[in-house]
Parts: sequence; C-alpha cells; structure tokens
Amino acid sequence: PLTAPFASEVDPRTVWKAWRALRSVDVVHAHAWRDHVLVGLAAGWRGVPIIRTIHTFMEPHMSGLARSILERRTDRVVCVSEALRRQVVACGVPEASTVVIPNGIDTARFQPSSVAQARHLLGLENDTPIVAAVGNLWPTKGPDLLLRAFSRVPRGMLIMVGDGPMRSELEQFVSDLGLTARVRFLGSLADPRPAYAAADVVVLASRQDAFPLVALEAQACGRAIVAFAVGGIVEAVEDGATALLAPPEDVDALAAHLAALLEDRNRTATMGEAGLARIRASYSLEVMTSRLLGLYEQAIRPQQEGLSAAH
Repeated sequence: PLTAPFASEVDPRTVWKAWRALRSVDVVHAHAWRDHVLVGLAAGWRGVPIIRTIHTFMEPHMSGLARSILERRTDRVVCVSEALRRQVVACGVPEASTVVIPNGIDTARFQPSSVAQARHLLGLENDTPIVAAVGNLWPTKGPDLLLRAFSRVPRGMLIMVGDGPMRSELEQFVSDLGLTARVRFLGSLADPRPAYAAADVVVLASRQDAFPLVALEAQACGRAIVAFAVGGIVEAVEDGATALLAPPEDVDALAAHLAALLEDRNRTATMGEAGLARIRASYSLEVMTSRLLGLYEQAIRPQQEGLSAAH
C-alpha cells in the first residue's frame, strides 16, 4: 500500500509518488475527500479507473478541485444510501455514474450475546429496562434531543456510549432535567458490543445521518431500534418491523416509541429477531464485498476489452 502523508490538498511530490505506485493497479478506490484528490490526479494521468465511496453528506465548503474530480474524472461514485445519492446528484454528480452500496458489518463479530454478562460488565442491574445510545456527542447526533425525549419516558435507564465536545453541557442538562439517577455516560468504548447486549432498545436521535453503522450493529446484536426518520436511517431499518421511527426532531414521538417498547418485551424481542435476520441477509461484509468486487470488474472491463481488441 502507498503510505504518503501530504501537506496540502495538491502536494506535487505526493501525487508523483501515487502516480508511480499506480503502475500495476487496475482500479483505484478512494474513501476520503483528500485522498480522492490525490488519486484522482494520479489515476487520471495513468488512465486507471477511479471509484469513490461517499460516506457522509457532501460538505458545502469542498474545494472546486475536489468537486471537479468527483464530477468529471470519477468513473463510479458509490453512495452508502439512496438519501446520500440524491444529495450527491443534486450537487452536480451525474446520476448515471452513481450507485448505492450500503455499508456492511462483520456479522460474526456483531451477534446476540449474554445480557447478564454485559450488564455485569457495565455495572447495570439485570431487572432495569435499558436504552442504549452509541455515538459521538456532537450536535448532528442529537444527544440533547435524546435527553429531552428520555425525560418523558417514565421508567428505565439510558446509557450513553461515546464522547465529544457536548459532554459537559449534556451532563449539566441531565442534572437540570432531574435525570442524574437514570442516565450514565460511559464515554468511548473500544468495543460497543456490551452496550448493545445490555440494552433492551437502541436509540438514534440524529438530526441527520447518511447511513448509521450503529443501526446495523445493533440489529445484528438482536436489538430493536427507535430513531428519527432522517437520511439513511430510514433505509438502515424497517419501520414497524425492526424499528419504530419518529418524525425528525419530534421528541414526544421518540419518547412514546421508547416507552412503548420498554413496556412490551415480547414486541421488542420480535423486532430484534427481525433485525438480526435482515442484517445477515442484506448488510453483511460478504454482501458488501461481493457488490464492490462486481463494481471493480465493471470498471476495468472496458480496459480489458480495449487490450483484447488491440491484439
């Protein structure tokens, strides 16, 4: 692999290193804005097909060079959700060059496990209904909306996994809401699986989300989901079957869904089983990898056909 840190968006020395490294490469796959510019220039000069996966909604301050390479020099643009593809096309990327390939997860790693062991590990009581939120404490993830909603849920405990710039503000908000005894901040966990296993319900309160891995991981662990119906979340779950979705930023509806599932353990278990089956069938690493390999073959086929014709 090419390891070449670069000082600016267009670093001639690094582009030249990439150009040399691409001599025996059939296709290039970029995942971040900066490396897309790097390989876009180097691969373009090499005549190597370029594939770019977009994982988040396009940034409005993206440079003109990055946008130009994405729109004019990228063979296929992979979007992780239909919601993301609509935004990408609206920003000027030709629709014909886009394809949706959702993220996949390791279903051998994320799978149902012992609730009792997970709760013991996290210091939680076995008979307490648990809601888990896994994600960075950033405004876009809506932790403030979640706390407002949870204050309307009559029973249970909320565990918040993740860290970020809002933590001290949120801890004060918990105190102001009188939730100190019912909310625990666990910080960042190297392994989120115990949080999924310990929970009865996993909640996502994002204001926007391209396609949340948390929703896939939680369903693979057999957990029902409650979330706002925004972005790619509506594609990552099946409303009514594996999740209950509330209108965007409607904290009352989110609270009602949480309370309903915490009171109906049978329904929660049924939704968890449906989510597990759905992830294994459609969102495993194997499914994602197979689709990407097919895309690589499509990208290099014109070159192979051209070589055959030349001989």
